[in-house]
Amino acid sequence: MRIAMVAPLAIKIPPEKYGGTEFVVYYLTEELVKRGHQVDLYATGDSKTSANLIPIVKKGIWDNKTMSATDGTIKHLEMIYSVADNCKEYDVIHDHLGPLGTILSRFTKVPVISTLHVPNTASRRELYKLVEDSFHLVSISDQQREAFPDLNYISTVYNGVPVDDYQFDDDPEGYLFFLGRFDQIKGAKEAIELAKRTDHKLIMAAKIEDERYYKKFVQPQIDGKQIIYIGEIGFKEKVKYLKKAKALVSLINWDEPFGLVVPEANACGTPVIVNPRGAFPELVKDGINGFLTDNTIEGSIKVLNRIGEIDRQKCYQFTKDNFSIEKMVDGYEKVYKKVIG
Repeated sequence: MRIAMVAPLAIKIPPEKYGGTEFVVYYLTEELVKRGHQVDLYATGDSKTSANLIPIVKKGIWDNKTMSATDGTIKHLEMIYSVADNCKEYDVIHDHLGPLGTILSRFTKVPVISTLHVPNTASRRELYKLVEDSFHLVSISDQQREAFPDLNYISTVYNGVPVDDYQFDDDPEGYLFFLGRFDQIKGAKEAIELAKRTDHKLIMAAKIEDERYYKKFVQPQIDGKQIIYIGEIGFKEKVKYLKKAKALVSLINWDEPFGLVVPEANACGTPVIVNPRGAFPELVKDGINGFLTDNTIEGSIKVLNRIGEIDRQKCYQFTKDNFSIEKMVDGYEKVYKKVIG
């Protein structure tokens, strides 16, 4: 198949540090090329890919300090027009922009699918309804559909990770690990409370998303001994800390549509302790690859005390069976064939 892969322009593909959507786009594109598909990747000029790269900006918008939010929107529109100009070259267009990507469906008769990387909102729902005759949505969990079940979903395709790149380890150390970003919805404050109440070391690797939240709830707790903040980290460092963790802690306060940290941790053999919000009940099988809490710190303490019951080999196998790159791309190939007809 001839595929246009349309990526966000915020950061490069793959990202050096934080960037869940960008990692998914990278792994999806690489595996499609590996399988013999012809893929054009529309992305930043500093992206690395085995596909044919069509650069729209020299580097990511977030890295360009002189570019305003309006300038960023204009660059995304330029990319959309570029895809539209080349649309006769493609069998399918795979959009990762969301609402902006809907414009593509009005420029071409080539099938357009869009992966929903973020939760839907009422305004987005109205926009998607306007183009539902020509714009197909892929959810990344079944739970993601619950808010607006009447949209034009064509499939649920779970995100995947390159399982064997994460280095399975069956000899963990005693610390807990937090991975993600610092804002209220990600549960950093709750992870710190869990560590303190159970006398565990907590290592935190995160992007500071909300400066006020970080300064109020996180920074005062960092002592470099029990609560340790190591900043944003790249892939190799992430694997180093994940594989030696006793457990990954993700006590989220929102309905996360997927949660890549779960299969990332499990690929190392590391079990997870998570609140049962969003897609997490689809990603975690209680007692096999981690535990679901009851949304309280007391419940988190209870399951942390049982973490030794988890077989780390089963964590690894669970992710290999359910959330591998190969399984993700199998799902998207079925979607492409379905919309092409």
